[in-house]
Amino acid sequence: MKIASIATEAAIRELRGQPVPSEIILPVQIVDRSNYLPWDRPLEERQCPSWGDVVEIGRLESPLS
Repeated sequence: MKIASIATEAAIRELRGQPVPSEIILPVQIVDRSNYLPWDRPLEERQCPSWGDVVEIGRLESPLS
């Protein structure tokens, strides 16, 4: 869900002519019985990551711009 959310945001930004980095890396999160509760809920109750939290502001300039 997080990957799809950020990929959709990147596509929309690209279509609008806004800067998009050539590479976006999401941190890996291992889910096990000690931390599964945030994942054990319906999709509509989960939070999407914000663009600013995932992409560093200083790296927003696309090499194609």
